[in-house]
Amino acid sequence: MDAVDYLKHYYDNRHGGFGGAPKFPTVNLLKLFLEVGAKHNPSLVEMVLETLKHMARGGIFDQLGGGFHRYSTDARWLIPHFEKMLYDNALLVPLYLSAYQITGEVFYARIAEETLGWVKREMTSPDGGFYSALDADSEGEEGKFYVWTEEEVKEVLGDLASVVCDYFGVTTTGNFENGTSVLHVAKSFKEMAAKLGFSEEEVEGLIESAKAKLLAEREKRTRPFRDEKIITAWNGMMISAFAQAARILQRPEYGEIARTALDFILTKVVFSDGTLRRSYKDTGSEVPGFLEDYAYMINGVLDVYEIDFEHSYLRKALDLADAMLEKFWDGKGVFYDTMKEHNGLVIRPRSGLDQSFPSGVSQALLALLRLSTFDTQYSAVVANVLAAFSDAMVHNPWGYAALISVLDWYNSGTVEVMFVGNPDDATFQKLRSVADQTYFPRAVLYGLTPGWEDGWKHSKRNLPEEWKVRSEASEEQPVCYVCQNFRCSPPVADPEQLRKTLSAAMSPELRSLHF
Repeated sequence: MDAVDYLKHYYDNRHGGFGGAPKFPTVNLLKLFLEVGAKHNPSLVEMVLETLKHMARGGIFDQLGGGFHRYSTDARWLIPHFEKMLYDNALLVPLYLSAYQITGEVFYARIAEETLGWVKREMTSPDGGFYSALDADSEGEEGKFYVWTEEEVKEVLGDLASVVCDYFGVTTTGNFENGTSVLHVAKSFKEMAAKLGFSEEEVEGLIESAKAKLLAEREKRTRPFRDEKIITAWNGMMISAFAQAARILQRPEYGEIARTALDFILTKVVFSDGTLRRSYKDTGSEVPGFLEDYAYMINGVLDVYEIDFEHSYLRKALDLADAMLEKFWDGKGVFYDTMKEHNGLVIRPRSGLDQSFPSGVSQALLALLRLSTFDTQYSAVVANVLAAFSDAMVHNPWGYAALISVLDWYNSGTVEVMFVGNPDDATFQKLRSVADQTYFPRAVLYGLTPGWEDGWKHSKRNLPEEWKVRSEASEEQPVCYVCQNFRCSPPVADPEQLRKTLSAAMSPELRSLHF
């Protein structure tokens, strides 16, 4: 892909990421590289994996409390701007989950879990919605809540302090202001084990124990201000993160967090007619939702659906998609950022440019692609809008990376993975586990589980005719169908065969073997 060939020249081969200081996570580029690389260019995947490792070991990651700071002031990911934004973390978690699927390395799963742990602990409202941000400052000083002196570590850990300071790079002179240090992974478990004569497992246990003690001590400090606005789009992102983690890591409690947040948004952050509001703080904002609010929320609803195939969520995603088209699409090739009813604007803004997170347009098209099984109009909308942005993507791939990712999905075609049977059956669970463990960025998951038709009794939407046929044909044992472009694999009941079938669907040159 020409865009990726252009963008990879900005890759930092030494520290990972793109460009120099200040260095941002640039999730849009990392996601594009991972998706394109997984199909036919392993070197692109390695770039992403290395970047994720450098970030997680650097000071941009909160080594004690989890979660990522806004950006690094240097090229090494060492000294962050200490603000923590909900959306940065919501977008990084799926990347680490994808890295875990690709490599099987627990390291990536742990970073995702620690990040979600921070969100659960510090950024979740009593009603279940997610707050927006933590300030960089406390007591008038940036980073004061997070940094440590060598003496402070000694006071907490005693004789263990020298080992922990060595691991986290805490020195007498420090690496930040006034002799303080930003914690980062200065030595690996392997290096520390060789130095101490311990096993790597013993070192890891020692460090984890020390982290818990330091975190408990840090909790006594004056905390940074927390922005407690609950923004619909950002909540959609974090709902997706928790839902994907629930499925990929097999952590049901993450699914409950995602559902609670989603139900809060769909009941409290809406107007009386069901229209999404932009935000909520004590009460719902009077500002109507933007395109990005609808787009990210639809994708969040779909990710919650994919946890256990509760069809009410799938119906809700379709309803929101129809509302999004009605309110933001011009019927030709333009998505506006604001709905027709948005008052006080002389000109309705529209832009496909990514900012700190993927553009609303890109996520709207992504949602429509994921739902294109139900309505050919959705695919037509995606085609028209992508055509309208074709020149922009060619001339500015950095700014339109998320749209380029959607274009690659559109050109590759959506792969539908359909599970049929009782979720309590061991075979169903094994089939499901194979799919959940497989990195597959162009796939949508559907489930025809007992009683699935009841969820559509009062819906006016026509379901694909083959759904009922597959359901009736697979009553004896759970099976999985893998479909693309109206062509399906035979029903698969063997988990290992499903693994091979998914692999074939991922690799275009192998697709003819199974489709």
